[in-house]
Amino acid sequence: MRSVFALARCLPPYARKRLKEFLLALTSQVHQERLVPEPVDFRGVLSDPFEALSRVDPRQPVLVNVPLERCRTLGPVGFPPLAEAHHPYVLAMLEYLESNIQQYDESPLKLYFDHFQPQNAAELADVPGVDNDSNLHRKEAIELDFPWLASPGLEVKSMRNKFLRDDAAQFGKQLSGDDGLNYFGPVSSAKADLEMERVVYIIDSIKRNGYRVPAKQDHISGYLLKKGDSYVALPWGGQHRLAALGALGFRHAPFLLYRHRVTDRASVKSWPAVTSGDFSPEQALHLFDRIFAGRQPQQVEKVWPDVLKGCHHKINDDWQ
Repeated sequence: MRSVFALARCLPPYARKRLKEFLLALTSQVHQERLVPEPVDFRGVLSDPFEALSRVDPRQPVLVNVPLERCRTLGPVGFPPLAEAHHPYVLAMLEYLESNIQQYDESPLKLYFDHFQPQNAAELADVPGVDNDSNLHRKEAIELDFPWLASPGLEVKSMRNKFLRDDAAQFGKQLSGDDGLNYFGPVSSAKADLEMERVVYIIDSIKRNGYRVPAKQDHISGYLLKKGDSYVALPWGGQHRLAALGALGFRHAPFLLYRHRVTDRASVKSWPAVTSGDFSPEQALHLFDRIFAGRQPQQVEKVWPDVLKGCHHKINDDWQ
């Protein structure tokens, strides 16, 4: 450390400032890593995530294998990452695997983004009793989060914009919320190309190397929805990885879970979007139950199966 300080004294002011910022960031990262305990790995030991969480300290994360049929992806759309659930990314990956389809215009992703374009948060949530004067109707679809996590609004939109920028930057792209989400359309040509690039990249990577995660903390992290003794898992990130596992025939995915990220259906009256009045308890439960059941908004359910008839024959045979 003394040598670092000695070096700093020899640097010009702007360089000393950059060095100080770097050291502060490094110290903060190390501090954060020390604050989060090492996950306890229950894979192959316990299949019940609630039992796994009950066996560790409340702050301790656990690593468990979650069946893909119990996963719900693409945010409030709620697709299980399975071909039989007609998940658009899984189908795009299957078309790449079976027919080498790498162009967005020939992919099921284009069909999905072209045909599912909710005009507001109400259409995405797809809950009963929403009139034109409601907050859900006035908000953009990008402003909707799960009612047990946040009320719809600009804070949610800002969070999604940041996530999109950071996510795209990993692939050397500069995108924002204006380019669209991977949950629904429309999407810009840049976003469409990036999504197809990711479809090809993740499939090729897992086929070549297997499903490898460098460290326990790098596994897909998520939330659990609890309904009685049953559960489903919602990923925080890892959407493309889950779709790839489904396309490649995996039946489980390792999940990093925390006790404070469990939402019980019975706690509906305390959910942020319910206490704010943006959702009634009945509307919030309607969305919870739809996602829990693995069903999509009506706008998807009404047209998606028919739209898919335009896809390649080999995959359609698998769906029948």
